[in-house]
Amino acid sequence: MQPTISEPSSGAADWKRDAAMAADITLDALFRRAFRIFAGNTAVTWEDGRRSYRELGQRAWQLANAMRARGYDRGDTIAMLSETRPEYVECYAAMAALGVTVATLNIRLRPDEIAACLRKARPRAVLTSGALAGLLDGARSESGYPALDRI
Repeated sequence: MQPTISEPSSGAADWKRDAAMAADITLDALFRRAFRIFAGNTAVTWEDGRRSYRELGQRAWQLANAMRARGYDRGDTIAMLSETRPEYVECYAAMAALGVTVATLNIRLRPDEIAACLRKARPRAVLTSGALAGLLDGARSESGYPALDRI
């Protein structure tokens, strides 16, 4: 039986015990658990459809395997510049499975602000949508950042 985190208490010992148990929980573990437990339930919906947890998980693992085949792995930083869309969750789950660091970029930023984020995060690649490729190109040229893989 998995230990559960208890309700907050005033005791420091309880807090330390709960924090130690929570430290073992990764984002990848949370995604995998949700994909298994809620497999047939709807995970994401949008105007034209829906995707179950099972489908979302399968698509995430496909992306994770494709990224691993391209050489991305734990320790890499991958930036993500995307609108809110179903694939956003799949990308997060895939990157959690790989163990990479995710640097999310806000699409409302100007190219010079995105450039500053790229200089700070120093990602190896950027996951982006086709609609935002121009914004990324503008930011990259503004930053002087070398060419990035576009996934």
